Amino acid sequence: MSLIFLGSSINPLFAQTVKKSTVTAKKTNVVVKKNTTAKGKTTTISKKPVTKATPVTTANKTIPVKPVSTKALPVAELKMSAREKQMVDEINLVRADPAGYAKHVKEYLKRSNAGKHTINAANELINELKQLQPLGSLIVNWDMYQQARDYGLVMMENNATDHSDLPYNENLSFGIENIREAVIDLLIDEDIPNRGHRRNILNKKVSYVAVHELPGTVEGFHNCYIQEFK
Repeated sequence: MSLIFLGSSINPLFAQTVKKSTVTAKKTNVVVKKNTTAKGKTTTISKKPVTKATPVTTANKTIPVKPVSTKALPVAELKMSAREKQMVDEINLVRADPAGYAKHVKEYLKRSNAGKHTINAANELINELKQLQPLGSLIVNWDMYQQARDYGLVMMENNATDHSDLPYNENLSFGIENIREAVIDLLIDEDIPNRGHRRNILNKKVSYVAVHELPGTVEGFHNCYIQEFK
């Protein structure tokens, strides 16, 4: 499946304060097994540790984020990496053929040695995919990509896996190298009661997407991804 791109003017990301598991007026932040609710947007985090088999849960905290000054590049000079494009294609694959994508979830379960909790959530996902009608492919929005990339610098500078205050539905994923497995992990979403990751990827009301893979580690995690949906 080929990518579709949308270019428009760049809005630089300003300094901001991020809060972990803190309710704001616009969003719900969910950190692994801890979640809160608020009116409006749902944002979720999926974290897989590099050396441990179980997710890491961190305590509530508020971190003052230092301003990051990044000169916005012209749209023509913005380029996604091959892995970022692959993740966008994977998201569009499940949206284009939800029922057909269920086989990839089954294959994932066979090779992952998953526990009962994960198996139950995965079977729930498979049933949902089989009943879901195809959704529209998402278009890459360059404003969103620039902002996600800028926020990735904030995350690395502060070594914190907190959500941004960007006006989009946001998924964060950490520690899974394989692109398909990272997307399937977000779709299974066993540790998030409201399946916020899954809802963002399968939201029929969104039209645009941006995916950025951080060029470094955060809180010891490699393969850190920011997904934005609008």
